[in-house]
Amino acid sequence: MLITTKTSTDRWHRTHLATCWVVSFLLVAVVSATTVSATTVSAANYRVEVEQGGVARWDGDDITRCGMDGKSFAPVDGACWFPIDFRRDLGRLEIARWTSSGLDTGWLDIVPREFEQQDIEFPDDTYVHLSQENLTRHHQEQSVIRPLLRKDWKQPAQFSIPLGTPAASLPKGGGFGAHRTFNGEPRARHRGMDYAISAGTPVTAVAPGNVVLAEEHFFAGLGVYINHGNGLFSLSFHMQSATEAGSTVEKGAKIGEVGSTGRSTGPHLHLGLHWRGAWIDPEWLITKADSIPQVQEAP
Repeated sequence: MLITTKTSTDRWHRTHLATCWVVSFLLVAVVSATTVSATTVSAANYRVEVEQGGVARWDGDDITRCGMDGKSFAPVDGACWFPIDFRRDLGRLEIARWTSSGLDTGWLDIVPREFEQQDIEFPDDTYVHLSQENLTRHHQEQSVIRPLLRKDWKQPAQFSIPLGTPAASLPKGGGFGAHRTFNGEPRARHRGMDYAISAGTPVTAVAPGNVVLAEEHFFAGLGVYINHGNGLFSLSFHMQSATEAGSTVEKGAKIGEVGSTGRSTGPHLHLGLHWRGAWIDPEWLITKADSIPQVQEAP
């Protein structure tokens, strides 16, 4: 539930929030046979600020379950992680952490991030005004991808944070969340990070996982989709070669080579991270993991 008010958290709100989480979690526990007690509710006031497209971390001893948006999920590396989609409205979210001692609740405030403007020129109209054939192809591809990214959130995490780099030598990335125009016309915002890397450079898996899709798409070109568990997927696009779907990869394993396939103006790697329904800036889990905002007890 998104709460847009910025007023202070009074006792009624704390009690209501905790009660909602207890009821929600107990329903989950009945289904999953989870044995964690959620009846002891902490009165502490925990808070964190996270920018759009960012991630928050909540540490603690013996964490057994985490919660946000009325859903519960497993911790990773003994901590709760809260990914925030880059398009999510500013406001306040309720978050939760279950330990052997009971339930802690808190607030996550989404704060604004400034995203760049990209104006891209294509030499022809193919990727700007789609033919009926290409539009139908794109819709068919999306009908496969969308449900794929919504499944297996309960699969155990195969990764630890920080993730690995998608190439041995990684330049500074750009373009995440960018507002874009193609040949002067507004188009959808950019969901991944682009890295200017030479064609033929090996692309590597950022974490262990299962390759659930590897094929050529109209916009993304040759891409690889890897399920890393806990609802985290990595997407590598525009490659000139790729591993096969159905394979299992380890962190650092080669999954393809940089190319310029699909809607691309030159060789580069597009890396996207989709975690439990949120498109997040990959840099937070790769190069900026030590700077991820921590949930703290408010003074």
